[in-house]
Amino acid sequence: MFKKLFATLGLMGLTASTSSYVYSCSKFTESYKKLTTNDYIVLMDTYLMSIENNYFDNYKKIINDAKDIISNREDANHKLSPIIYYSEDDVTAEGGILIKFDYQKVDDFNFTIALTIKEIPSAAESESESYEPQKFNKTYSYKSSQTNELVQTDKQVYSLTQNQDPIVKVKILNRNLFNKIIVNPENKNKELWDKFYFDDQDPSLLYLKFKKNEYKINLDMWFDLTADNSLSSTKIRVDLIYLDTQNLHVKKVQDSNNWGEKVEWYIENMDFYENLTITAQNENGQSEKINFKKEDDNISFYLLFNNDVLNTFSKEKTKISFVISANNSDNSTTLDSEIPQFNPLGIHSYNISILPNTLKSLKISEKIKNLKINFENNLSNTNLIFLNGIESQKSVDFTNEKYFKLTAWIKSKVKEEKYKSTITCDLNFVIDDKVITKKFSADFNIIVNEYRSKNKYTIKESDFKIKSQSDQSLTSVFNEQKQQLIINTNASKFDIDLDTDILRMSNSNISFVDYSEDGEEKNINYNIPYQKQNPIKDYTTLQLSFDQNYFASKKEFSLLFTCDNFKNFELLFQYRN
Repeated sequence: MFKKLFATLGLMGLTASTSSYVYSCSKFTESYKKLTTNDYIVLMDTYLMSIENNYFDNYKKIINDAKDIISNREDANHKLSPIIYYSEDDVTAEGGILIKFDYQKVDDFNFTIALTIKEIPSAAESESESYEPQKFNKTYSYKSSQTNELVQTDKQVYSLTQNQDPIVKVKILNRNLFNKIIVNPENKNKELWDKFYFDDQDPSLLYLKFKKNEYKINLDMWFDLTADNSLSSTKIRVDLIYLDTQNLHVKKVQDSNNWGEKVEWYIENMDFYENLTITAQNENGQSEKINFKKEDDNISFYLLFNNDVLNTFSKEKTKISFVISANNSDNSTTLDSEIPQFNPLGIHSYNISILPNTLKSLKISEKIKNLKINFENNLSNTNLIFLNGIESQKSVDFTNEKYFKLTAWIKSKVKEEKYKSTITCDLNFVIDDKVITKKFSADFNIIVNEYRSKNKYTIKESDFKIKSQSDQSLTSVFNEQKQQLIINTNASKFDIDLDTDILRMSNSNISFVDYSEDGEEKNINYNIPYQKQNPIKDYTTLQLSFDQNYFASKKEFSLLFTCDNFKNFELLFQYRN
């Protein structure tokens, strides 16, 4: 279109101005009238008004084409034209015509070009009072796009085999949003590309036509689908498959699978083979023939075996090799698969860690029934507290429970506090609308970790209460800021009621420490009952005693109540006569 436009606009001005011809005996010359500012105004205005909104014309192309039209017009007039400047910086004393194109982006879909044509007087003309330079300003609006929607196709990857009709059908799902769809093949393997066209009756159907794949290998081609009124493009891929008649070509539709899930494979050259068989084999060589379903070039089956030796649900990773063979082929194809372990509690390990006085709640898989945990030792001798389920001497039954909830009473002084158990349940898998039940059993460890506080705990007055059976007149004064309790008494044996939650945070590591340096024997004794309580009481009673004679003679001494998770708490004993 623009070649014709250039030719037409290049002749404009010749008809607008009168041309004269002078003949000479010696030679033939053509005399042309010098182009005027008005000629350029008509030329540029006609061009910029004629541009169609085809959305592929960007502003740089529009401006460059305008300059080409000006150049062609000058050539047609044998350069009999004023000097043309495209920037104020280029203007000289000779004068001429300034033609400026100013681009302005309006938004993602619109832009403008402001045209300025201005007569520049020469040095001599500028001195004339009667001279008035001609000037023209006009702004032209254009559309760069109408939408930022992507072209949506029914697939992202298409395939074409050598025995098929060499045409791929692409369905454009949102065809109604676009004026014109452009298909641009990338250069890779472009020699196998023929053409594209749209269905005459249904413009949403795009056909990609290819040449025959003679390379005897699998290749692919990428295409960019763009629309004339869209800023974005969509990539699609066509796999050009060479059908090998010697080896099965199998692709996994789904790479990672879990126990009981459906496996899908696509066999590219299925048509060449008869009576396919698939055999599953584990690392020990134990195997089973798979019953699979075939639909076109796809086969599917479920990751569940009749032979329970292969159903190693609790193994961290079960490696299974699937050997695919056919009656009319001497070669077989093997696909290896790693199946992650099944955990009825939805975690990745059969070790779970818990903290004292902190809830651990795990959702029980909907696939399982009759979940039960059996321990080696009596639960009464552990620091485990189960918050649901039916507890017996050595087991907890979670049948009909949706969650597995437990906590720890306290962390014992044992470095690694691990409770060994066995978790059992029934696994229910839905295979082709039928429920198949498999027995499940796995070793299961519950580990109690130390309670760790980011900030050391500050003892409050309600946490710590002291009394003595031998001194009913005992009084005490609590100072939270100093973390101190002043006890006025003449007794040397005491019962201390400690908030049980504080006890559980102690990791079984509470001490009463004498930090005096007098070297005298005080016979400090204390008893802290760390044993699990059932039921759990609000306060736990600690027992403390020291030498009565030492206390009576010294009148005053201190002990520190210490634990890693607490700030040191001072007990200042003052003797009362």
